[in-house]
Amino acid sequence: MSVADASRSRHEPPFGGLRHRWGRRIALWLAILLVGGLFGATYYQIHGLAAADGIVQHVRDVRGEAEHLLSLLGRAEDNQEGYLITGDPTYLDAYRAAATEAPQSLQQLSQLFGDNPSQWRRVDQLRPMLSDRIDRLEALIVARQGRGLSAIVRPGIDEGRALTDKMRETIVGVVATESDSARSRLSNARAYVQNSALILFAGILASAMVILWAFHLTQKEVDRRQRSEAMLLQDLAASRVAESQLARAQRMETVAQLTSGMAHDVNNLLAIVVSGLSQLEKRMGADGKAEELMSVCMRASLQGSALIDRLLAFSRRRSLEPERINVNELVSSTLGLLQPIFGVGIEIQLRLAEDPWPVLVDPVQAESALVNLAINARDAMTDGGQLTIETANMSLSAGEAAGKPSLAPGDYVTLSMSDTGTGMTPEVLGRAFEPFFTTKVGGRSSGLGLSMVLGFARQSRGHVEIRSEPKRGTVVDIYLPRADSASPRAALPSDQ
Repeated sequence: MSVADASRSRHEPPFGGLRHRWGRRIALWLAILLVGGLFGATYYQIHGLAAADGIVQHVRDVRGEAEHLLSLLGRAEDNQEGYLITGDPTYLDAYRAAATEAPQSLQQLSQLFGDNPSQWRRVDQLRPMLSDRIDRLEALIVARQGRGLSAIVRPGIDEGRALTDKMRETIVGVVATESDSARSRLSNARAYVQNSALILFAGILASAMVILWAFHLTQKEVDRRQRSEAMLLQDLAASRVAESQLARAQRMETVAQLTSGMAHDVNNLLAIVVSGLSQLEKRMGADGKAEELMSVCMRASLQGSALIDRLLAFSRRRSLEPERINVNELVSSTLGLLQPIFGVGIEIQLRLAEDPWPVLVDPVQAESALVNLAINARDAMTDGGQLTIETANMSLSAGEAAGKPSLAPGDYVTLSMSDTGTGMTPEVLGRAFEPFFTTKVGGRSSGLGLSMVLGFARQSRGHVEIRSEPKRGTVVDIYLPRADSASPRAALPSDQ
């Protein structure tokens, strides 16, 4: 199983993805059903509105045709009476037009009740009544034409008017019955529309809830995937860092073993050389030139022996001799050694803690670490600059210590040195602690300075961090653990 698969299986819940997928499917089917229900409710609402409009229009048509029929009957009677009284033939034209159109209007009214047998029968009863009324009107006109006004008989006129009143009463009853029926059907249609509107509103509300639910599930799935991907990337980054640190540690261990073996051999050879030089110095005569050369050789041999001691300390083959010291006092005493190696163009600033905690370190190695860092800073500021040395008390929590692999949570004293020199590129910075890798231009050093600083810090149960940017300078922070007030003076074993 790969690192990515292992991380994914570790961060994802066993049934989380399956649950979210089923939730989204259920939400989708519910949404489809609700949309179908909304279409149905909308259709029935439109159908109900159309039915209500049809009922209203039907009542209007019935009332309009009934009023038209009564109007035609009234015009026929009025024009017939006008002719009977005046004998003017022009009244006959209007009478005959109304009398001819009245049966057609009755037929139109009858057709409006084709789906209502009871109303249709009531309208059908008007046909003989209308025919009888028109016949009576026509008979009076014929009598007037033949015998004049003497032919007009009052009882005949009254009987005709009574027949007209009966027809009018029947038509009004038909219209009233149709209006009552329409009012009932319209009430039902309105209730139907209201119910459809309620169903439609409930469907819209349910659809909105389903959509929000689906969106919530989708957002949860997106968040879950983003968290899993972030954790996976974090694990991959941590894995790469761990692999890089392991590879660097293995390289340094290999170099340390090689350095230790070579250092022992060279140290043995130097011991022979120093012993031989001592014997030669005792047996030499008073030759000033020879004594000077002998002195140079002796100093070189002793410096080589000191270098071997540093190599052995780096390779952890040599135990440190820690003491409880005050870092401010260490900086002040080392500053006297540093002043001669700096030119006038480099300004030294001290920012020391007022009451630093004591630390348990080898003072010789601590001084050597400061000197190495100072020399590196000097070489980086060829055109002058500023060197700042700081000390501070610092308490690291578990979260803060997690970013510094070699440190445990607790109290530390930081010893920092920063310069305003040329700085380092990210590529050079990544190899700065490698033995025999020099950060200086032209290889003007052995490449062991920062490696020895790292070895000293780790043997002291501390840590070293370095930050640098090209053309802006470098900052080196040494973390040294706070010494317990009861800590005895003892040598740190070489395997720590």
